[in-house]
Amino acid sequence: MAREAITFIEAENPDKKVYLFLQENMLNDDSNEEPTRDWRIVIGRQALYNLLKGYLEYSDTTPEDIMNPVYSFVVEINMPITKAVNVCKFMKMMKEEGKVVDNSDFNIADYYYEEDDLEMTLDMEV
Repeated sequence: MAREAITFIEAENPDKKVYLFLQENMLNDDSNEEPTRDWRIVIGRQALYNLLKGYLEYSDTTPEDIMNPVYSFVVEINMPITKAVNVCKFMKMMKEEGKVVDNSDFNIADYYYEEDDLEMTLDMEV
């Protein structure tokens, strides 16, 4: 018997927005392995921001297998995948536009090298 498809409803409330997070991890420079990739569904803009911030802060203490914020992407469910933005751009926009609460001294600019990194897009055929 087939299972019913999951339907995501667009939410105006930022705490109920549903996001797809596509994660790519960096390996240390001595590794010959391919980067690992994972994905997850996260509910809530603030929850996603906090999750991403936690991954980046944790990576400061465990450099073996860390999230690459330039090649990891976020897209709101019900939006085309071509609208995905990388983690750097998402976090910068959310904080600068006051869409999340972050009273710490965390600065996403500490995790990318140049402004062009913010414009990285998913390189895929849709």
